[in-house]
Amino acid sequence: MGTSIFPGYIETVRDLLKRRKFCTDSTKSKLRICQLENDEKGVIQVREWPYDRKTQSWDPNLSRYLYGMSRNICIWIELWMNNLERSNTDQTKLLSGQCQYGDFKNLIKQGEGKEKCQIDQDRSRWVTFLKSDELNMSQTNQKDLQMCMEIVRILMQASGISRDGSGVRLNLGNQGSLCQRFYDELKAWGGQDVALNIMRHWFTVHNWPMGMQPEFLLTGRDLYEIITEEVLGTDAGIKDLVCKYESEKRERAEHPEEKFSDGQSIDTVIQESVGEGKQLDELENRMKSAVADLLSRIRDSSPSKGDSPPSKGDSVSVPLGGEGGGGSERNLLGMIGGVIFALSMGAVAVYGVSRVLLNRRRKPSGRKALRSRARNLSYRILSEEG
Repeated sequence: MGTSIFPGYIETVRDLLKRRKFCTDSTKSKLRICQLENDEKGVIQVREWPYDRKTQSWDPNLSRYLYGMSRNICIWIELWMNNLERSNTDQTKLLSGQCQYGDFKNLIKQGEGKEKCQIDQDRSRWVTFLKSDELNMSQTNQKDLQMCMEIVRILMQASGISRDGSGVRLNLGNQGSLCQRFYDELKAWGGQDVALNIMRHWFTVHNWPMGMQPEFLLTGRDLYEIITEEVLGTDAGIKDLVCKYESEKRERAEHPEEKFSDGQSIDTVIQESVGEGKQLDELENRMKSAVADLLSRIRDSSPSKGDSPPSKGDSVSVPLGGEGGGGSERNLLGMIGGVIFALSMGAVAVYGVSRVLLNRRRKPSGRKALRSRARNLSYRILSEEG
């Protein structure tokens, strides 16, 4: 079982804070990322956002949907990325393979494409929290998942996701560079280094200088496109958004001012990508359905207890009916019958020999003891097998 790729990446974001002792700085400890990182005992409800201090336009119903969806998105990305293989290209690890994200979602929904994609629940560190109502910040895996959920929610906010009547849609307006907005929101949440890290790995960004290339690179769509597709539907996500890095060195400044521009007209991207607003109840039902489908695929792919020898104390269940079930049941019953018959015949033979011997020795009490032992043996076998 290999390392799970995506949670491993989230850990590198948290390690960045620890290596630089970022959250021990009194001027940084009030940042929302540090409130999360320094929380070692809290239990957080999945459908709440305790570290959000911004006034936002999300009403309670939309908030609950987006908070729950952020958890699902992180887990789906983890399961999908574990299908990909790493290949080193200069300073970047390229993640590629036959399993595209669309293929993975088709496997969850339709059960098709198993030759391309797999759901490796043993390798996953987050799938066990798919239906959890809360996460414990004292547990590393759960805090890593919460960190991923925070990033997804920030990008949702910066994308202008909002209610439009009973529907949900993007409402970006005319607010300048979308890429710059993402960076500014991420920087306000986690500081400059974390914001640059997320821009490198969650978006398609051109013009990175040497030494700032991403540690992994996805082929096809990027993580931001996946987020918008999951929230709004496959026909309503922001596709083909390309950002361009433009750093500006200021005089007497310790760090350059990081600037990002949109690689093409954002109006074109939005017009080509975003469809009509989806109904919130439709999106909520789709999310629940996707979770149920994934759990069903996991159950289908799990080995049955009969595939490995049962441990001491395990109870073995035998399928009664269904495809192939009748044959298994008849085979088992036949085996049990054969054992009982063999034991019975053995008991009769032993009884006959002992009767001759015991008659010679005139010890009738031994006959009763042996017969009782044979009955007890037969009963014990029946009890264990039954």
